[in-house]
Amino acid sequence: MINSEQPPKPTVQPSRGRMAERLLPGGEEPDPRFTLANERTFLAWIRTSLALLAGGIAIEAFTSGLFIEPVRKGLAVLLLLLGMMLSGGAAMRWLRVERSMRNKAPCRCRSSCPCWPGQVHWLPPSYWSSSSGADSVASHAPSPHGDPGLQPERTALAWGRTMLALVTASAFFLRWLPTYGPPILMLPMVSGSAALAIYLTQRRRYQARSHGLAGESIEADLPAVLWTAFAGVALGGLGIAVVLVS
Repeated sequence: MINSEQPPKPTVQPSRGRMAERLLPGGEEPDPRFTLANERTFLAWIRTSLALLAGGIAIEAFTSGLFIEPVRKGLAVLLLLLGMMLSGGAAMRWLRVERSMRNKAPCRCRSSCPCWPGQVHWLPPSYWSSSSGADSVASHAPSPHGDPGLQPERTALAWGRTMLALVTASAFFLRWLPTYGPPILMLPMVSGSAALAIYLTQRRRYQARSHGLAGESIEADLPAVLWTAFAGVALGGLGIAVVLVS
């Protein structure tokens, strides 16, 4: 008797870019809800970084009558340095979590900045399994992506809040213009360019996330994470240079 059942076809992983293969090697795409949650956590750290950068600018620009110059510059540099470290640390944390999810390995995630209060969180491999309770609920959810938690919408809003934080940082940087002259325009140009890039890619990002969630496979947005973190590091470095050179 001939068995008419066909053997299951192997799952074909979508092709990824060279940078993704190098920084996120091996494994398979995790549950898309975890990928989007990891992205929102990264953006929360970036907004915290931007708040520290804006605080450093505010101290240097508005407290000349409150602190003597060495103290004022020291506090400004400290906040700018913390903001810069937080941006870089946010990208490293995102990479560690994404690698753990891809390989279903335990994730030990410290706070993104060594000076930031926090503790070590251990997440077991079973946490990264796609057999979460959300799957059974998602089948009864409305279109277009079938997720009752509205993960793509929440992630798009997180990017939007980050864009607004970058625009606010640009306004703070312009406050330095009367004091330091045209060279200070490099800072709002960096933050403004990052905000514009987020704005121009929002629709494409949301559509890709919605379709990916419907198909239960979302590729991590590695380029967006890297250039956003780079913008934070560049802003902190340029701000420190302006404070120290002036």
